[in-house]
Amino acid sequence: MTTGPLHSRPGQGFFGHFSLAVAADGTRRPLGLLNVETVFRLDQAKPKAERRRADNRGESIRWRNGVEASEALLAGRAWAIHVMDREGDSYAILSALHAAKRSFVIRSGQDRVLAGQDQERLQSTASMAKATLQREVPLSPRPRIKGPKGERHPARRHRLAKLSFAAVTVHLPRTKDAATAASATMPVNVVHVFEKHPPPGEPAVEWFLLTDLPVDTPDAIAFVVDCYRGRWIIEEFFKALKTGCQYERRQLESAHALLNALAIFAPVAWRLLLLRHLARSDAPTPATSALTPTQLDVLRAVSKRPLPQNPTARDALMAVAKLGGHIKSNGDPGWLVLGRGLHDLLLLEMGWRAREEK
Repeated sequence: MTTGPLHSRPGQGFFGHFSLAVAADGTRRPLGLLNVETVFRLDQAKPKAERRRADNRGESIRWRNGVEASEALLAGRAWAIHVMDREGDSYAILSALHAAKRSFVIRSGQDRVLAGQDQERLQSTASMAKATLQREVPLSPRPRIKGPKGERHPARRHRLAKLSFAAVTVHLPRTKDAATAASATMPVNVVHVFEKHPPPGEPAVEWFLLTDLPVDTPDAIAFVVDCYRGRWIIEEFFKALKTGCQYERRQLESAHALLNALAIFAPVAWRLLLLRHLARSDAPTPATSALTPTQLDVLRAVSKRPLPQNPTARDALMAVAKLGGHIKSNGDPGWLVLGRGLHDLLLLEMGWRAREEK
């Protein structure tokens, strides 16, 4: 997450690196934040290659910090699979995960030369693997983005894509920017996800996923892909934080104020994310899975439309949205109106508790 530039120079700004726990049982339920690391980039913008360095001298060390902080918090009570986008594709990160026996699914961001091969590369090797299964996957729409990011993420319409999955095991050689890595090579499984026949004018889907998880059966390969698809939940969390909580619009001018506000709004954004996620699930979920009994009592007291005796998360979502000014005929509420509604609910809850304590 980035809050945008602090000055007019490109590359400068205040950045947040979040570790969000998501259920791996197929529901992709957001379970909570495990770690947050912030970066203030105040000096002259550094080249991207230098920011990517994942040893102890580059910003990418935050990926490894997030892994270790999350594992320490979990303390062995749950098995974590660390999912990262292409920025996490670094030999230093991969070898550190491998050495610590941490499970991972990381999208490949570079076409590496493979160890022990005569200039054989990762993508061509993975592309030759035979597809073992196919699946239809809904793709969310993506707006057109200007600049280099738009080249990596071209615009697309909402559609149902027919994807093929294949897998192969390769060995990666140690790179120059990972000179301190213990091993000269490391084995990694590669899952190739590709779309053979995209609609005319639509960019084809293609992912190369690096993982230590088994890929010896179709179900195992599908599980790796499903783990990576859970990464998009973090994008929804950023929307909840930036749009729902209006974090970037607070016009805070000091590091102290930015950090204090982030400490307040990050858990609120998770609560917004959880409420909307449960409200959209196929099976009705009790509202108590997202809101406290006191918050539901407040909603009953202030809602013009009475809540059912045993409200669902959907009932609670619409009641919160109503507090934020949502008009039902406008369709499902967006992040902004949900953020306003939860803000009012939290204030009302404070008054409710104060009255009870008298």
